[in-house]
Amino acid sequence: MPPDPAVMQFPQADLIHGGYLDLLQDERRSNEGEHDIAIQGMPASPIVPAVSPGESSLDPEGPYFLAGSVKTTSAPLPRTADSYRGLYYEDSFPSTPLTSVSASSFSGDTSASVAHSSFTSVYDPSPASTQYNLTSYPNQALLTGDSNLWPRHSHSVEHGNMSTSRITSPSASLSIPNLQSLLHAHSTPYLPISPHERDHSRMGIYSSQHPSHSFPSLLEQPASLNRHAQPFNILRRTSSNTTRVPQDASLQGLAAHNWPILGVPAQGVSGVYQPQMNQASFRESLHPRHQPSNSINIYRELPPQSAPRPSPAPPIAPSGVHSGFLGTTIARDAFLVYAHRLYNNYTSTPGLTSVSHLSDPDAGTISPTQPGQLLGLLSSIQAQHPRHLPTLLLLSCVQFSIGDYAKCAEACNKILNIDPNYVEAMSNLGMVMRAKGANRDAEALWLKAIKLRPGYWDAIDNLLHLLCETQRTPTGSTQSPRYTDALALLDYVLSVFLREDGLLLVFISPVHLHRLQNLLHTSGNIRSTIHADVWAGLHDHVRALELMFRPPGSVESGVPLQLSDVILATTVIGLLTTHPPDSALLKKIADTLGVEPSAFTQRMLERGIDWLTLVQQSSSRLLDVLLQEGGGALPVVLLTPESALRIPSALFSAFSHKLPALCTRASFEDMWRPAPDVNDTDANRVTSTVLLTIAKLFQDPRQSKHSYLSSRGKRIPRSISLTIIFYYLALSLQPAASTYNNMGIIFYSIKHSSSALNVHGHRQLITGITLAELYYKKGLSIDNNHPHLLTNYASLLKDQGRTLEAIGMYQKALDAKPDFDIALANLANVIKDSGAISKSIAYYQRALLVAPRFPDVICGYVNALSAICDWRWGRGSIGNEPLVDVKFRFSFRPNKGDRVPSGWMGDMEIISKKQLIAAYSAGTGTVRALGTVESWIQVVRHAMDVEPNINQRRRWEITLNVFYTDFDRAQKAVNEVAFVIHLVESMNQVVQRRLYRDLYLTSAPRIISGPEEPRKRHYERVRLPGSLEAPTIPALLPFHCFTYALDERVHRLVAHRNALRISHLALTAPWLPETVYMPPPPPVQKFNIGYVSSDFNNHPLSHLMLSVFRLHERSRFTVFAYATSASDNSYYRRRIEEDVDFFNDVSSNSTESIVNQIVSDQIHVLVNLGGYTKGARNDIFAARPCPLQISLMGYTGTSAAGWCDYLVGDDRASPREAFGPFRMAKKRRRARVSLGLQGNPAAQEGLPINQVDPESQEGDWSLTERFLHFPHSYFVTDHRQSFREDHCHKRFSPEHIWSEEERLRYSLRKEIFPDIPEDTVIFACFSQLYKICPSAFYHWLRILQRVPGSILWLLRFPSAGEEHLMRTALAWGGTEVASRVRFTDVAPKETHIRRCRVADLALDTFQCNAHTTATDVIWSGTPLLTLPKEPFKMCSRVASSIVFATGFGKSMVVYDEQSYEDRAVALANSISYRLEENDQGRVERRGAGELMELRRNLILHRDQMPLFDTPRWTRNFEKGLEEIWKRWADSCHSPLSNLDDEGGVTITDDDPFFSEGLPS
Repeated sequence: MPPDPAVMQFPQADLIHGGYLDLLQDERRSNEGEHDIAIQGMPASPIVPAVSPGESSLDPEGPYFLAGSVKTTSAPLPRTADSYRGLYYEDSFPSTPLTSVSASSFSGDTSASVAHSSFTSVYDPSPASTQYNLTSYPNQALLTGDSNLWPRHSHSVEHGNMSTSRITSPSASLSIPNLQSLLHAHSTPYLPISPHERDHSRMGIYSSQHPSHSFPSLLEQPASLNRHAQPFNILRRTSSNTTRVPQDASLQGLAAHNWPILGVPAQGVSGVYQPQMNQASFRESLHPRHQPSNSINIYRELPPQSAPRPSPAPPIAPSGVHSGFLGTTIARDAFLVYAHRLYNNYTSTPGLTSVSHLSDPDAGTISPTQPGQLLGLLSSIQAQHPRHLPTLLLLSCVQFSIGDYAKCAEACNKILNIDPNYVEAMSNLGMVMRAKGANRDAEALWLKAIKLRPGYWDAIDNLLHLLCETQRTPTGSTQSPRYTDALALLDYVLSVFLREDGLLLVFISPVHLHRLQNLLHTSGNIRSTIHADVWAGLHDHVRALELMFRPPGSVESGVPLQLSDVILATTVIGLLTTHPPDSALLKKIADTLGVEPSAFTQRMLERGIDWLTLVQQSSSRLLDVLLQEGGGALPVVLLTPESALRIPSALFSAFSHKLPALCTRASFEDMWRPAPDVNDTDANRVTSTVLLTIAKLFQDPRQSKHSYLSSRGKRIPRSISLTIIFYYLALSLQPAASTYNNMGIIFYSIKHSSSALNVHGHRQLITGITLAELYYKKGLSIDNNHPHLLTNYASLLKDQGRTLEAIGMYQKALDAKPDFDIALANLANVIKDSGAISKSIAYYQRALLVAPRFPDVICGYVNALSAICDWRWGRGSIGNEPLVDVKFRFSFRPNKGDRVPSGWMGDMEIISKKQLIAAYSAGTGTVRALGTVESWIQVVRHAMDVEPNINQRRRWEITLNVFYTDFDRAQKAVNEVAFVIHLVESMNQVVQRRLYRDLYLTSAPRIISGPEEPRKRHYERVRLPGSLEAPTIPALLPFHCFTYALDERVHRLVAHRNALRISHLALTAPWLPETVYMPPPPPVQKFNIGYVSSDFNNHPLSHLMLSVFRLHERSRFTVFAYATSASDNSYYRRRIEEDVDFFNDVSSNSTESIVNQIVSDQIHVLVNLGGYTKGARNDIFAARPCPLQISLMGYTGTSAAGWCDYLVGDDRASPREAFGPFRMAKKRRRARVSLGLQGNPAAQEGLPINQVDPESQEGDWSLTERFLHFPHSYFVTDHRQSFREDHCHKRFSPEHIWSEEERLRYSLRKEIFPDIPEDTVIFACFSQLYKICPSAFYHWLRILQRVPGSILWLLRFPSAGEEHLMRTALAWGGTEVASRVRFTDVAPKETHIRRCRVADLALDTFQCNAHTTATDVIWSGTPLLTLPKEPFKMCSRVASSIVFATGFGKSMVVYDEQSYEDRAVALANSISYRLEENDQGRVERRGAGELMELRRNLILHRDQMPLFDTPRWTRNFEKGLEEIWKRWADSCHSPLSNLDDEGGVTITDDDPFFSEGLPS
């Protein structure tokens, strides 16, 4: 469609290729110097704004620039690919929620949960609609009653619209051809006014050295007038519109007249109002006589007057009104007022900037009127007044709203023919062009309107909307958003109003400040998008906030308020709220602020104290105090929702509890009061949105580590504590459900605690988890169907063990948002953990339909399917294991080198590796951001307490300098966050060694005997920087890795990332003392052993270790137990409580309490019996309460943690070559030098203090601890003490025992399997089904095929797995083989061990062996065939360790799958039976063959086997503990030395018999 003729007068320009920027730059060059003149003309006053209303530094006839018309409602941008960045502020979405989650528990048997700190999609209950802004303006003369408000035309004009003068910009220009003339269009100039004729006391307008000025419109005046000038039902649409009113010199003698406003009913027209003067006078004001051009313009503010209650509005009956009556200005304007009310009542057409005529806000409501009736009324008015522009403008709006674009364009063209610079008509005509698809024409119109009036918000909104949306070209192609042009436009507009530091160049009414603030916010978001750097827009966001936080007069103050001052003031108020009056921190803050400490209490928050000024005056010193308290970051402030909402009341108490920029005062001594007519709702909303933008920027752990907030030459580092302050401010200004949600997520991850006054005035403890629940509940009180809140709260309930409540909350979240992937994933997790695994799979599948690449869903789904052996749906494979394709076919890989991942197992491996790799880039720059090389060396110097020698310094410099060079961290596997955490952990161990040395190993004078403060400094703990973000953890849990054929390095990294998270939480705990924990004295009399476990109940661990606690040599050892789970009152719990010397039930204690208890107990070696299993408390170990900490039994893998020194194992379960420290020790011995961790990034070896790097790219080792190796098997068992049967007593002969054993086996066999023949070979696997992999089951079916009539005995463990394994047996083995797979229920422990003897041969699983189950079957006499499949994977080698500790391991261990199958068949075929008569004359069934002989040896020799000799195991363990303590104590002589150059300790057995072992 060709463009409208009226539009063609505005030349189009090619604005796509950087055109806006070039054009604006040319404009800036053409106006250089004008801004400087304007600044020189500004009076210096701290009381009133530096620039007066209506004055412009850019006006050619005056030094200042006047902001134009304003509309409160911004048009939201469409949802583009970048909409998640919040490119443009949307009123309907003040806060974007983050990811909902359930906290990960690092447990082995529970599902991975989505981490609280991650992000997710926006909660969007309704899609944003496309909106633009149309403008309609009334008769300004009617509004003011001033007949002087007229432009100087050579002809009489019957309207009161403004004529905008030319604007020049000092900071932006444009240069595109054909557009230059558009932006330099001139309008009618204004006549000057004498400075002495202004009412300075009322208007606050400065006189100036420049003789000409422009003046504010009525809507820029105080609320006392404007309040009566707007009808109630259109207040939202009109509250922020301003109009420049041109002045005329015709009535200069009326300057002192006090014009009344409209207030009484019009004569003869019920419900219509007119000024309080006669009609002649009123008509005179609307139809002024033109005066000579040399007359002086004057303008006076109209005094406020009250209006009486109106009578009901009249019906619309234009046809019944005499034309002569409509021809009068009084009737015209009265009916136009009425028309505006009707228009705003019946239409909600977006984009119409409609400033109505006068009407009382208390007028009665008007019922909706059809547009046709309104058109009739306006047509009647327009017929009598064809050149009345407000009538034409409103008429164009009505025509646009009904879709009559041609008539709308016609009305706009009429206006422009009368006044070519009528920007409201330009903007509305642009709307018509936009509706017709003529975007270029619309763009040209809006651009000219903005050039004529840079403060014309509606045109800016419309043009930004157009530039930032994806458009269709006439040829049908798609044009991407033109963000560069949008940014150039914003830079131009902002340069008119603001200095670079954010201070205003011109006065803007407080009513409209939020519109300018919104442009700054938009500019920051677009800038971030263009530069692909979220930090690029931070400066604009900060300026947007400072615009509202700075009170008027900031230009003259010399030291204007900064955002950092607001942050510090909020922090101080928070600390004052939560800390007791006698707090040492509050005393420091009071001294810094110059406040008497005794007066620095919560009562200060109730007084009208100017906190912003108080903090600003000492911000630098205050920041130092706060950073010291927070360990390099702001201290964490924990406030309840109610306390957070009261922040503005205290923070802005000197400003009537309003944002400072919205206030005014008459003099410097006067109090700040809200500016007239200011409604702070819009300002609060926009300010809150900007605060949330910055909060999420600082919160996102994926962002750059170089981020910080500037504070007068210093830096406030990015930290979770800083993020919280931004959230507090945002929430307090505009409470929103999504903001409560985001804060709940943050608080859930915080381990700090604080106090708060309860309703009784008493202080009570509050923790991060307590606050998370409070914020979730508060958010739900606002929106009880908010899916993120419901999901997060459900996750909190789940982690508290309130499973049923959690499931209900998840279901409610899905009712609100059925496709919410996180709720689906977490609901699936909690259902799976409750045992309903099959039901959980349906929810995982629903989540995958929504988010097919969501890591938590994929890992949870794989774990659930594996738990019940459901290998359908294209399982695929990883590593070198065989494949199961989409057709459920089993196949081997073509060669051993083929490790290409496939299927859903492959998806799990790929996405897990991506998460692991992502951490490298996320941590890039961390070391550099936290300090210089020299500052890090000073940390080492503090730990050593001496200056490093030349060699030591060189090694540290080599190590550290790597982090100050640019290279791909992922390519070199350099994890900077891990480096910092390990460095802090290592240095604290050095300090503790020094402390032990000074206490017990030297007689020289020691500083420890001196005053307390020097002692603290001498042994001060190295603190983890408070700004260091918590490391991310992968969705894959360490325990789940056991059953997957993943690379050894992946296993190690998954454990390491979890260890880093635990270390971070512990090392940032506020309760850690300033000094390192006091080490225990040398064990001269007794050695203190501490066991920590959540399994001191009826649990396999207690079954295995039951007698160990009693068997410790009490003359040399004292045994402590710390139970982190409540008692189940079982026999096992009672036995352990009785057997240890000190039993501590710490299940309800805080980590701080437990750690302090361990320290006070002076434990020498602390034993971790949990590892990464369910209920484990690794945070206790991460706090390092004991010098030596080891891992034993509970977790058969590496912790990959700096808080675990030794892993107990043996040469078969954990070969020395699997230990990183052992390999590093070998290299050191060969090279005779210590290699630094980062000396060569491609070949990392550890810290200069010889600590192995778990992130090493080497994949041929798996364990990061030093080894503590037992002589036979590290696996302790208590079967000899706990499960001995009467017939096996030592008093019986071996023959009697074996004969009785065969009889019991035969009896139980008939009892359990009464339907099978007597010679049937029974293979069995009693492990949980999750350990069974397709490869193992395939070979078991092959064994059944090769041993006719044999059966495979499995447990319903869980029962849901039976169905799937039977389906697999049928598909892979056929009907006959599948019929020989038998399932029984799980039995109690004693019954289980008793019936294990029924099986002829137990078949072990591959990736994760039988552990406790292996000892059960061996004790029962049943041989176990095992395959140590992986060379360095401990969990796949434990059974091998167990069977070799019997002395007959060679008969039960094979080393590849085919040998496994062949050996099982050979042993089965070796069985034969014969009937024999016993001593009593009874005929008995006796077995023979290799397998039966092996069984006989296991039964008859088990009392002599090392495997079941618990006393011997305990003595060996004690020897190992004493040796590792000796080595640690020796290392304290030189704390940085490493005397343990073997990488571990090997225990030797004193008994020659056991040293040689049984014959194999």
